[in-house]
Amino acid sequence: MNTRIFNCVWVLGLFLAGCVAMSNVPKPVETGLGTAAISIELCPSSSIFPCRKAEQLVFIAVGEDNNVLHPTQIFRSTWTSGVRGFLFNRKPGIYGVVAASFSTARPQTYGASMATAHNRTMSHMVYFPEEMVRKTLTEVKSGTLEFLGIYQVVFEMMSKLDPVQGAYYNLLENSGAIEWVEVDPLIGIGLWVIKGEPQTMMEGGTGVGKQMLRGFLQGRYSHQGRLKKSDYEKEQEIDFWQAAQDELTPFGWGPIIQDKINKVQQR
Repeated sequence: MNTRIFNCVWVLGLFLAGCVAMSNVPKPVETGLGTAAISIELCPSSSIFPCRKAEQLVFIAVGEDNNVLHPTQIFRSTWTSGVRGFLFNRKPGIYGVVAASFSTARPQTYGASMATAHNRTMSHMVYFPEEMVRKTLTEVKSGTLEFLGIYQVVFEMMSKLDPVQGAYYNLLENSGAIEWVEVDPLIGIGLWVIKGEPQTMMEGGTGVGKQMLRGFLQGRYSHQGRLKKSDYEKEQEIDFWQAAQDELTPFGWGPIIQDKINKVQQR
């Protein structure tokens, strides 16, 4: 079993790197494991900029007490497409989502000292508020596809984080806080091992100027998310599964998703 310890830059880079390998969708394992799925759209606070699709999601597993500040495990999504994100082939338990990443083109810069910045990308991590994280908590049962919901999140510069946002900011962006373990890529199982207790690091902002400078130099930004919408109709969930079925049928998921669609239609 290979293990790698990532510092904050590589942790965020891993999310973005993972999205390009999602053509290798794991085949379904129908005995003893289940799958979680969610729809998330990320929209900037200014309406002049377009909404973004998450390239990776941060899933957590929690105990029966639903304590999101003390997750039992933490995972990256195993497949994303558009607004859809999946965590395939997991052991039964309670799962939720705490953050998402996307990338943008770095603005073109001029001058010899900035030459290396040209044509590079910026990575962005959006930390979800406690209200939303708790809404996503869903029990995943053996042999089932479970839907965590449809969410629209507004992201903005960090100011005052709630305890859950602060805890996961601390966990994911601090060197040595977690260790990535690749277990069995054939069924999409991989996880981070938490090396310490997630603790709230920030109750106030880092300062916009300081954060923007750090983000420019390191090629990444962190944002706090605000839940804008989480209500949805049955027809929207059916649309979600039908779009996923079109893409996942070649990997053996077609009949399982069709069964899910039938159950949603009968509700």
